[in-house]
Amino acid sequence: MVSDLTQIDLPSRLFDELAGVAEGEPTLAVVTQASSSSQKNDLVTEVFAGPFAGRVREHGLTPLFCSADEAVLRATRFRAIMLVGETVEEILPLVTRLRSDSATVLTPILAALRRAAKPTYRLLSAGWSRYVDGVLEGEEAMWQPGPALQRLRQIDARQWPLQPIDDRFPEASRRQLLILRWMVTRELDALEPVRDPASPLAFSYAPFDLVSDPTADLDALTRLGLLKRVVVDRVCACPSCDDARLLFREVCAACRSTDVRRGDVVHHYACGHVQSEAFFRRGNGLVCPSCAQPLRHVGIDYERPATLLYCNGCGHAAAEGTTEARCLACGATPLAGDVRERSIHKYLITSEGTEAARSSLMPATPSEV
Repeated sequence: MVSDLTQIDLPSRLFDELAGVAEGEPTLAVVTQASSSSQKNDLVTEVFAGPFAGRVREHGLTPLFCSADEAVLRATRFRAIMLVGETVEEILPLVTRLRSDSATVLTPILAALRRAAKPTYRLLSAGWSRYVDGVLEGEEAMWQPGPALQRLRQIDARQWPLQPIDDRFPEASRRQLLILRWMVTRELDALEPVRDPASPLAFSYAPFDLVSDPTADLDALTRLGLLKRVVVDRVCACPSCDDARLLFREVCAACRSTDVRRGDVVHHYACGHVQSEAFFRRGNGLVCPSCAQPLRHVGIDYERPATLLYCNGCGHAAAEGTTEARCLACGATPLAGDVRERSIHKYLITSEGTEAARSSLMPATPSEV
């Protein structure tokens, strides 16, 4: 099949190809986002050049070529998925599509990039590689895919003994079981929050944040005794929308204007005049605006007893301003004392959680948190 890739019109032959593969045979879905069939053929042909195709077969995988939608539709026929692209930006829509669907959220995924990825904050929140199970970056990596392919097979092997999830389960229970199964099949002792500037809480739990905020399900699993949570950080949240992306700044205490500046106060010993240094400044020197005497020596002619915050809007001056937060999500401007604090947790799987993942049986009565 791999020897004649240039003749494949991706993905129209998928169902013909699947018909020739026995049910349960280890099959690798090869998915690409190239804009045309010729580009897809060229890209896949180049990736599978050299020893790569042989390495895939050595790991017992039969490659079939399809779209992301077809991989979801026929998820039970695929034991792993390989995403092929020039750059990270090209495969991100594929990662999002596959990890946001319950049919493929647990499927082991390998990303193969012809060009090495460059760090950017725009790539799937905090780090795109958290959403896949292996990455091959650059042509050199394609020649040594063994460890990445082995990881796919190991994850797949952990999934096969798991009991099917009952279709009669409520949607929330199904989501919670998928979280437990992700941890079991990836051999994770804990689901760790990762800093994420695109997340409302500034932290996210990949890959379940692609569907919705998973904290409600994680906390529900904690109440059931299937997870144990541990505080790892605290964030300040907007009292209006509960978003943690807040910008704190000092504003005028009188009118709450942000147009403020901080400057020194000057005290002239001779006449006792006290005012902002800006009113004393004359060219490169200082002259008292009250008595017109020059001020030459600090500690002899004058002192700087304090600094004041001056408002360019209303003219108010004070030793301190007011700390205000600007919510980057809803635009609210609460005072610092009005923001809420929220704990950020990591979630450790318990022995009961591991058993629930394997048996697909959820406890009926929540245990004490």
